[in-house]
Amino acid sequence: MHRVSILAAALVLAGCQSLAAGGPSRRADAAGDGLAKLAAAVAGEYDNHEQVAHAGNSATLMHVAHDLRVVEQARDHVSWIWRLSSSGTSKLASIWLMRAQVGDNGRRIHIVPYRPLDAAAAEALFAAGAKPFHFAGEQWAELGPCAQDGAWHVATFADSPRGAGAIEDARRVRWFDGWAAINGGGPQAKSGNQDWHFDRDLHLSSEGGRVAIRWRDGAASGYTLELERTNYPERKLVVLQLNVIEDASGKALTYVWTDPQATAIGLNLGWLQVGFSLATALPAK
Repeated sequence: MHRVSILAAALVLAGCQSLAAGGPSRRADAAGDGLAKLAAAVAGEYDNHEQVAHAGNSATLMHVAHDLRVVEQARDHVSWIWRLSSSGTSKLASIWLMRAQVGDNGRRIHIVPYRPLDAAAAEALFAAGAKPFHFAGEQWAELGPCAQDGAWHVATFADSPRGAGAIEDARRVRWFDGWAAINGGGPQAKSGNQDWHFDRDLHLSSEGGRVAIRWRDGAASGYTLELERTNYPERKLVVLQLNVIEDASGKALTYVWTDPQATAIGLNLGWLQVGFSLATALPAK
């Protein structure tokens, strides 16, 4: 449950900065605007791939993905569904509902986490075409002791049971759409070989997303594309990197990089051509 309070504190940090001084009406308007900004700022997908990749074999660090979606929003409240999942040896999956409400005449934002009493129904909220959400108290267990208040100002977040060094650095995921063309001759393809296999419907996330390159019949080609934000401390360099991974060895055959905020990336190896650009909509899941 500690991770819920961590998230709540992060949400409060974004929201409490929007509260303004003044009379009750002005404060209520400012708090409502703050909730709207909070809803837009927090919703999204987050992943700590870069942190895990540079941590080596740390026993205390899990690879964790977060998916936060706004499911209900009004002038005086906003609700998120928060799904957390981890990979590796310590696999877990959890869903919570976070409800933020304006109180004290607009002076505070109060955030309360809830646990679903029907986990399958909560999971269905993430499905494509999910029904509109309406909060029903009998479907959720309020976790009052984990509530957070907008009067608190939090700067760092750590999982205290594992120590102050167990801080999770999860970055917002950006999605890229793209294509790949692989020659049937593979890396040894001759220049005149026109046996090209195309896939024009590829999707990669910026935080370690992977997609297999396939032949036109759907069979695996033996190569995988990976997109990741990574850093090279010795060069004081942070980049968005596109890797071509050889499946048999698990090693990167080659890679290209660009600015971490770039909206397009690609490569041409002669036998393999790839191009990706920032997606205008999230891929269907």
